[in-house]
Amino acid sequence: MKSMKKWIASALAVGMMSAALATFTACGGGLSVSFALPEGYTGSAPAAVKTEEYGQVTLPDLSDVKVESYLKFAGWEDATGKIYPAGSTFNIGSDSVTLTAVFKGYELITANCENPGTISMSQGRFIGPTPANTVFYSDGTWTADAYGGAIEGHFKGTYSITNAGDLDMILVEQDGVVKNEKVAITKSDRTFDFTLSHPGDSANSMKHHKNHVSMYTLIDGWNKSHNTSIPLPEVPYFTISFRGVASKFMFGSFIPNPQDTVGEMAPVTLRDGEAYVLPQPAYTREGYKFKYWQILDGQIFQSDGELNHLNPGETYIMTSADIYIEGVWEAV
Repeated sequence: MKSMKKWIASALAVGMMSAALATFTACGGGLSVSFALPEGYTGSAPAAVKTEEYGQVTLPDLSDVKVESYLKFAGWEDATGKIYPAGSTFNIGSDSVTLTAVFKGYELITANCENPGTISMSQGRFIGPTPANTVFYSDGTWTADAYGGAIEGHFKGTYSITNAGDLDMILVEQDGVVKNEKVAITKSDRTFDFTLSHPGDSANSMKHHKNHVSMYTLIDGWNKSHNTSIPLPEVPYFTISFRGVASKFMFGSFIPNPQDTVGEMAPVTLRDGEAYVLPQPAYTREGYKFKYWQILDGQIFQSDGELNHLNPGETYIMTSADIYIEGVWEAV
């Protein structure tokens, strides 16, 4: 009997110790989220954070890691390549993990893009134009994408600014296919111009996206991000011209409608990237009331597929091209 009692007491003790250990593991952080710096970076990564299984951790920021002036901390990358920004919540699973800091270039300028659509006779419909843009980053990379498109990084490449102030671009990859092709660049008095082409929506058709990027803004951004002193061209100005009645969109282009409004609005000149608050219209139109402004700036459609428009009082950021802003009306 005594031996039985001893056995029961021993079993209870072992059970209690196991339960206590399980409780400690659940509450005291049997798992951890560790933080690491990429190879070649100096400084201290944040201390690991203990947590329980399937717990949550608020991701820290980095403050004392020295990086090149043209880079910024972009977040923490997990083993799958997903990046989580500082301050976001990370959900740990059933194992400890290590997250690695990611540093990327920041946006310097977005090029104005003319993106005509195509007519697909086989599908019996007009396709496009899809809103698109080409973005230049401070780390010497660029990407071109369609707004809301399924493909991220439709075009990817690298670029550099020569000491003479010329732009060199390489198309590295297109739709996952390695290209490593030089992009042809031409210069106007204010812009670098280049065209990106890809197969269209119908057989044997092509889409050609003509881009205009302000020489001044791109070189100025490069100088500031890289601490260089490449000579700047003259400060460019681009013009907003007004039309009382919006153009009609037909067969891939905008055809001006008859201007039956009364009143005039003088053109406005702005630098690329400069903000402009849309005014109230100085036009009147008999039998109609003003609805909003239609913006013809190369980004013909918004990401939701609607025509690009703004209301009076809203802010438009000037692009590197002369544009039209036109009145849209509704009958009363």
